[in-house]
Amino acid sequence: EELQSTNEELQSVNEELYTVNSEHQNKIEELTQLNNDVNNLLNNTQIGTLYLDRNLNIRKLTPVVSTITNILSQDANRPLRHISLDGIYPKFIDDAERVIKELVYIEKEIRMKDDEWYIVKIMPYRTENNAIDGVIITFVNINSLKKAEDQSQRQADLLNRVLENSPIGKIVVGENGKIKYANKLAIEILDLSEIPQKDWYYNNQKCKILDRDGNEMKRQDLPYEIVLRTKESIFGFKHTILTEQNEKKNIITNGAPMFNEHEEVEGVIFSLELEK
Repeated sequence: EELQSTNEELQSVNEELYTVNSEHQNKIEELTQLNNDVNNLLNNTQIGTLYLDRNLNIRKLTPVVSTITNILSQDANRPLRHISLDGIYPKFIDDAERVIKELVYIEKEIRMKDDEWYIVKIMPYRTENNAIDGVIITFVNINSLKKAEDQSQRQADLLNRVLENSPIGKIVVGENGKIKYANKLAIEILDLSEIPQKDWYYNNQKCKILDRDGNEMKRQDLPYEIVLRTKESIFGFKHTILTEQNEKKNIITNGAPMFNEHEEVEGVIFSLELEK
């Protein structure tokens, strides 16, 4: 009876061990699958990612990191300071140490030696319990963005040169009546050259806006107010500007509203021509 009882106990323990073993096996399979998923993500992403421990030793990296730095996969467990990183930026390691010490987030645009542009982001590596266990660094290629910015800047420069040499005065007025932009001829027409740009307003106090009969125009009758109120363009609006020097300038004005994403007027673009 004792032997039978012992045998039953052993059999019960064996079943428990089998159950525990099966659970461990399932956990191992889940971890293996998770590890495969993470490795596939790291290997196929176009974002360079570098993982460092608290001592700035290399833990893991994606293949992209090796194409833009001197860090290779076989450098795992090596201190970051033992690797030449001149191609990134001079204070790269200092910034990584600062992230560890101060728990800050650092982001910089850098230009590599091959003229490729990247955004480098350095962030604390947080565990599931929100403990800091190192640093994670990403490298995102922004070359196409930089090319688009350069092209946009060239187009803006070209437009500015066209406007500055235009025989027609051009101004952009915000919804509060402040002149955001005026080309060379508009500055001359509106007598703005002696006024600081921060004080440029459509209803310039140094000038009077008159109708063609010489009467000072009411605010609601000004071209700017009409466009703002009606949300429609105006063409061939005739009025006169009387400067501080009592010089009269007869002007023909065209104006078009600028709309925001809510279809509200946020300003007006004007063309000003001196009437001959």
